[in-house]
Amino acid sequence: MTIIAIVTPAAGQDAGYHERLRKVQADLKARNSALEQQLRRERCAVEFHYQQRQGLEIEVRMLRQQLADQGQTITALRAEAEQAEQLQDQLEARDRECEELRHALGVARLPPESRNNVIQLLRETAA
Repeated sequence: MTIIAIVTPAAGQDAGYHERLRKVQADLKARNSALEQQLRRERCAVEFHYQQRQGLEIEVRMLRQQLADQGQTITALRAEAEQAEQLQDQLEARDRECEELRHALGVARLPPESRNNVIQLLRETAA
């Protein structure tokens, strides 16, 4: 023989139980609402940071391109500076040559005896 017992709360307890369930449900709804609000704020923050990151990535690409361009400019300027230095050296050599030729021309215009004296002085100085 099977006995089935059905336990029912007393009349006063039933109202308190339902009230506690309603309170728990209201608390859960409030918590859910707060969590949903927080989730929306976090999603907005994530979107903001994502857009900010995209902007920074674009800026980095632009800066890298500028850096590459400046590197090429520096290389070209360095080559020009080296060429200018070589030309300056050549110009100084030509100036010295012109000065020597002027002096030689001045010596060549001297009378023969004076010219021989200058040549003798130069030989003695060079020795």
